[in-house]
Amino acid sequence: MQKYERLSGGQHKARRTVADALEVLRSSVGFTDNDRATIRIDLLRLPSRQVVGLINLLFEAPNREEVYVTSLPTSAYFEALQQGSSRRVRFEISQLEGALADGRGNIRLSNGEALRAVEVVPANLPLLPSELDYRIVGLTVSLVGGEQQCLRSLKDGVPSPYRDLIPDLRYLDCSKLSGLKIPALKVVAAYIGDRDPTLRLLSPQKISDALEKFGVRLPARRRRRSPARPVSAAI
Repeated sequence: MQKYERLSGGQHKARRTVADALEVLRSSVGFTDNDRATIRIDLLRLPSRQVVGLINLLFEAPNREEVYVTSLPTSAYFEALQQGSSRRVRFEISQLEGALADGRGNIRLSNGEALRAVEVVPANLPLLPSELDYRIVGLTVSLVGGEQQCLRSLKDGVPSPYRDLIPDLRYLDCSKLSGLKIPALKVVAAYIGDRDPTLRLLSPQKISDALEKFGVRLPARRRRRSPARPVSAAI
């Protein structure tokens, strides 16, 4: 039975290229130019609806039972040079699934396309929400009257014999926030400022960032129409 061993796992955020990951295999377990590593991508959907990939390179060492694993930062895209071209092209990270990497850092995608100089573009993963983020989201839920939809009781799902032992506390169910119909950002900002004067100077961008972190869908911004050009009258 094969055993999996992760190499230098805590240092993966500092790497950017497939060559960086291969160097870990080279220095740790004797990976050579004639060896091949398989790239595996585990896709993850963030609350913001962006899809990112967890990137692992797997190397089955000859005559050993171990499979050595090294990683690259979680990313939504990667850039690479195509065969016979010096122009960098951006690809979705999912296209790296099943690709083979040789000791020189050359990549062969599962569709047969050859790439080189592969570099991932790290995703901006959401950090733990701050107390301010919770205040912004809570007031936004209040604005649209979403308390009934988005607040759940600790009693929910508890069998009846034990329900009376649970305090009737309610918490925010983040899985329900994406279904809210949110008005324009300026309306949200005005409401938040009226309800909490300490937040009157809060920037619309901060409000947008907090709502996106919780997966709240904001209405699409309307494109400004170009001013009409005066029509010259025929003489």
